[in-house]
Amino acid sequence: MATSVFAARSSLKAGLFMALAIFLTTATRQARAQSGEDPSLFDLPGLWKDQDDKAFVWRRAKEGTTLVALVYTSCQMSCPLITQELLAIQGKLSEVERSHVRIRLFSFDPARDTVARLKEFAIERKLDTNHWTLLTGTEDGARELAVALGAQFKKLQNGEFSHSNTVTVLAPNGAVLHQQAELGVGRDATLMAIRKSLADATIRALKQ
Repeated sequence: MATSVFAARSSLKAGLFMALAIFLTTATRQARAQSGEDPSLFDLPGLWKDQDDKAFVWRRAKEGTTLVALVYTSCQMSCPLITQELLAIQGKLSEVERSHVRIRLFSFDPARDTVARLKEFAIERKLDTNHWTLLTGTEDGARELAVALGAQFKKLQNGEFSHSNTVTVLAPNGAVLHQQAELGVGRDATLMAIRKSLADATIRALKQ
């Protein structure tokens, strides 16, 4: 009985924290909208860890143009294809362009996608971690990110997930510039969005 009461209280506390995080994020976005600023993923409160066990928070992520996708590393079907799609996009960029583009894979399966597992995945897929970051956090953090990206994921009874295959291009300020909803379809538009973001960043730098 005590265990069930503790579990219920823990669940309630987690729900309250989630509601508070969503409220704060929504309030920040509303303030941005009122000031004419674009909504930004930098407003998300979630805390993540990368494949090197380093902490990551969105508000410190101002590293230029970024490609973002949600995956889980034990996926045998679409997640490897998402990774391949990102590699294909990266391969179409020049060396100079690649140096200004970061690719981030966020896991929505934190129970299995530990920091050690992310490092293994990067090695297995031959991902250059000078340009790629793999991140794991909490289920709540993953859901916050999915909502912000308009993406979905759902755990199935067999432990696997059904999920969106969206690739998102973020501006240096964390605003969503472009989304590619299908793998292998619309890649040229994604590349165009990346290059426009890089060009805009260059123009801003020249004006400073």
